[in-house]
Amino acid sequence: MNRDSLLKGIFWVIAVASFAGLIAASCMIYTGQVDKIEILKKNLKETHRILKETKGQLSETKNNTSILAAKKDGLIKKVSIQKDRIEKFQQEKKNLEDKTKGLKAQKRELEVTLEKTRKSLKEQIKSQEFKIAELEEDFQKKSAMEKAMFSAQEKKLNEQVMAAEVLLEVLTKQNKELVGKANENRQLLVHLIENEEDESGTQDKPATDKAADKAVQQARGLKEKLSDLNNMIEQNKKLIAKNEKIIINVTNEKERIAGKLQQTEDQFKKDAFKLHYNLGLAYDESRQYDEALVEYKKALELHKLDPDLHYNMAIIYDEHFHDRANAIEHYEAYLKLSPSAEDAAKVAHWLEQAKKNLEYTPRRKVF
Repeated sequence: MNRDSLLKGIFWVIAVASFAGLIAASCMIYTGQVDKIEILKKNLKETHRILKETKGQLSETKNNTSILAAKKDGLIKKVSIQKDRIEKFQQEKKNLEDKTKGLKAQKRELEVTLEKTRKSLKEQIKSQEFKIAELEEDFQKKSAMEKAMFSAQEKKLNEQVMAAEVLLEVLTKQNKELVGKANENRQLLVHLIENEEDESGTQDKPATDKAADKAVQQARGLKEKLSDLNNMIEQNKKLIAKNEKIIINVTNEKERIAGKLQQTEDQFKKDAFKLHYNLGLAYDESRQYDEALVEYKKALELHKLDPDLHYNMAIIYDEHFHDRANAIEHYEAYLKLSPSAEDAAKVAHWLEQAKKNLEYTPRRKVF
């Protein structure tokens, strides 16, 4: 066997072995691929199932996505609305901040004004208190002087009246006595005339002449006495009239002085009322309501018919002390004194509210 044949034989052996090995490898590869194909088929089925489920889930997800998209659109609109609101709120906040700044500035200005007003009211209160003290002191001095003068004048006038009354009583008694004597003389004169007439009818002529002369002389004497008595009576009447005039003048003078004292007292009450009212008003405006009521009550003692005073007291009792009973009393007094006032209807409404509040106020237990 030559070399070529050997080589060919080796080649074919190698080729056959290679082919056999290739076939065996191919079988193994085929078997493996078949197994893989089976696995892939199973996987494909599983994948198909999963895909189907995924498709269902995807469809559901799409629906959810549509819902979510709709919700998203709604939320976007809401967010847009909220943004608009936030912008409005921010704008309003800015406006409020600007207003707050302005209000703070106004507050500072008002605080300054309030402080000035308080100082002014304190000064007014001090001034009013000083005026009241000064007025009371002046009134006391003036009243004491006038009372002393009145007492002295009254004493003097009383003495004049007593003297005039004593003299009047004496003159009246004398006048009665003179009138009695005059009546007696008149009766005596009448009796004398009657006797003269009787004697002239019974006696002789010479005797009659003598009796007549005597009667004439007695009559003249009686007439003179009567004339004197009448003159004295007239003088006494004049003195009586003079004394009565003195008594009337003294009485009028006493009334004049008493009227002057009353006028002084009335003027003091008027001035004192004005000062107490203004002082109460100053306390009222400075929110010192207790002090305001004290002054208002003093003013009320001096003048009970001032409607503004009742109005102010009613407001304090109603709004600040919630004393409905006293508020009602002063509301009614105001309406009685000023029935046609512009705010009469408003005050009447407040009165009704106060009555309702008083009615609904629970009563406290008394232990």
